[in-house]
Amino acid sequence: MGVKNIRDRLIEAINIVKSFELPFTIGMTPTKLNFNDLDNMFELSLKLGAKSFNLSEFIPIGRGKNSIDLDLDPEQYKILKYWIKKKEESYRLKGFISHHPHYAIFIRPDLWFNELYTGCTAGIYDLGIRSNGNITPCPLMNYVLGNIRNQSIIEIREFILLKYFHSIM
Repeated sequence: MGVKNIRDRLIEAINIVKSFELPFTIGMTPTKLNFNDLDNMFELSLKLGAKSFNLSEFIPIGRGKNSIDLDLDPEQYKILKYWIKKKEESYRLKGFISHHPHYAIFIRPDLWFNELYTGCTAGIYDLGIRSNGNITPCPLMNYVLGNIRNQSIIEIREFILLKYFHSIM
């Protein structure tokens, strides 16, 4: 991520989340730079007690907007899909590795047609927390819902539920 001591800072943040007994997910965006770190990140997720290990597709936005060449090549995507399947089978953790729908087509087509699958869960089941404390519906979105330095996550979550779900009920 290009930030000094980011790994230690992230583990510290995870330990804070764990102290409140909140479930958390560890995410990784496989690129050509970190492709060989998949096993280490998977093991770290297990060690820290993550609810799941999320693999996100590289999307050239933000600091990566001019770095499309970092995206995995077709052979690496092929390796990745078999890596996911092998990890879930060998660790008997079906569903522990979450991923974008395009991975599901190859690995778990049954999920694609599951009635519980509703598409993007930004702001519903997921939130992004920026280094400045801003909360976004998704790490890929810039829309700020609130800031954890000024509000609790529970207050921000209630705001989301009232604003967005009240209108559809």
